[in-house]
Amino acid sequence: MSLLIKSPDSWQLSGILTVTNVSEIEKKITCTFKNFVSNVLIIDLANITQIDSAGIALLLKIIHLCRKKNIKLLFKNFMLENAQSLIKVHNLDKLFQPFLAQPI
Repeated sequence: MSLLIKSPDSWQLSGILTVTNVSEIEKKITCTFKNFVSNVLIIDLANITQIDSAGIALLLKIIHLCRKKNIKLLFKNFMLENAQSLIKVHNLDKLFQPFLAQPI
């Protein structure tokens, strides 16, 4: 799993986002948010190859952090089928919908 800061307001998550590595990437994201100055954040998820409920929880944390700082958040390329299924199964689709470039 990696977090690539393409520009101050454009990030990319890639690889596996599961319980095995979420805490590591969460630390990086939390640290990056401490110095975040933009009012917009676009996160590209096209290169996520695997995600579980811990990964979904991390995305929820990102939503929370953005709301707390009044940052407009957009998740791009959220196309992984099992991620969309997890969101629907846990009834989170209405919560995620405002932050998705493409509907689930």
